[in-house]
Amino acid sequence: MTSFVEFPAVTICNRCTLNKTRLDVYPEVEKYFFNTSQELIRNLSFSEPTSDLFLKPLSLEWWRNVSMDGDEMFVTCSYGGVDFDCMSRFRPVFTTKGLCHTFNFNDTEIVKAWTAGDDANLVLIFNINQNDYTYRANMAAGIKVLLHNPRLHPDASPTVVMASPGFSTYVALRKEEFMFLPSPYKAFGSGECIDTTNPNFVNPLKYYSPFSYDHCFMECVRVKAFNECGCVGPSDPRKFGAHLLHMHEEKV
Repeated sequence: MTSFVEFPAVTICNRCTLNKTRLDVYPEVEKYFFNTSQELIRNLSFSEPTSDLFLKPLSLEWWRNVSMDGDEMFVTCSYGGVDFDCMSRFRPVFTTKGLCHTFNFNDTEIVKAWTAGDDANLVLIFNINQNDYTYRANMAAGIKVLLHNPRLHPDASPTVVMASPGFSTYVALRKEEFMFLPSPYKAFGSGECIDTTNPNFVNPLKYYSPFSYDHCFMECVRVKAFNECGCVGPSDPRKFGAHLLHMHEEKV
């Protein structure tokens, strides 16, 4: 019997990842967010220097500068009853929701849980900085919590929890593992299960590791998007964006 389980990765996203005070230098952008939040589709003209900015690829540094600061959002953090400096263990990560902060993701030493109960696990207190919110399609305030395998990207999260400001939110999880029979047993019709933990297994993905259904799906979507419009998003793996942009330059 196992006396502990691996603690999941915990990714925290503010419901509004963009900081209004950082967008004050782009007044047309704030107007654009207001129109889209009200479902008002209008042609907007961006004046100088904003128009020049958005005609060029936006860097990750630009996205960081206009996003909510993690060190302002996290008030206190503790694990197993021991306080720790939040930003020393929550690192920034770009997701499809914007810039988020994640705990226990791709760490060299995965955190383990020895017993149940909030006092023995992760306890966080936030300041969502709602005064710095900008207009969004969903105007709700609070925190979005993504719970996922420590080795998988947050966008592959199977569990999403919403935490409202002014309330305590408790989340209980139970880990389940499935063991599938090897060849010659069949699965998914006529197919056979592949043991991805086998030392001889070769990951067929170029940009995501380890191999999983979610990582496979994410890579396929991103490659398709690039082939259709040449788009590379902030949440795409850096080596993915660099490789595809290099291929694009070679074709041009």
